[in-house]
Amino acid sequence: MILLLLACAPAPAPAWTPPPLPPGDPCVGWTDPDHVGYCLATSVEYLPWAEAEVRCVLAGTWEDECRDRWVAARLRAIGPVPPGALGSLATTPEQITKADALVAFCRVDDCRFEAVDRFRDPRLANQLARCGVAGRYETSCGSHAVESWQTLPPTAEGTAELWAAMPGLGRDARTRAAVAAGWAWACLELPCPPGPDQGACEQGRRGGRPCP
Repeated sequence: MILLLLACAPAPAPAWTPPPLPPGDPCVGWTDPDHVGYCLATSVEYLPWAEAEVRCVLAGTWEDECRDRWVAARLRAIGPVPPGALGSLATTPEQITKADALVAFCRVDDCRFEAVDRFRDPRLANQLARCGVAGRYETSCGSHAVESWQTLPPTAEGTAELWAAMPGLGRDARTRAAVAAGWAWACLELPCPPGPDQGACEQGRRGGRPCP
């Protein structure tokens, strides 16, 4: 019976092996995987992309935190954002391109949301499309986009551009854009265009923030 129990016992877990790190690395010498992962994740901010990628993979359960920290540092390096919803629109196409490139380094929605929400495209349809990568934070990202867009006085040209771009958006983003367009048409004292988005547009005409 004893031999049978021993034969059925699970094999012991393999011993943890520290990741290969160069001599002098601040994370050399730790004997616990959690401590090593934390060390790797908190010492990655200023490394180039390729080195950060290797380091975050070695961080184990700390990989997501590692990637988030690196992306946050890169976003700060792109430039500061003035406070307030309007400040987030004070961006350049170069800043937006750089921020979008960082999404590929992310592994979780928090990280992607931070990348696309920090520097918002002043063209609302473009920003709502960018929010599509934010996963479970897409609604928050879209709300921030509309909030920023509505801090500026609407123009007929800009609202018509938004309306024309809506068919290329996902369902939720398209509805959000139509409601925002309705707010703009109301501010401009113009009617909602006819079509499948007219109902959401009329909803936007009846509510929303005061016109700037």
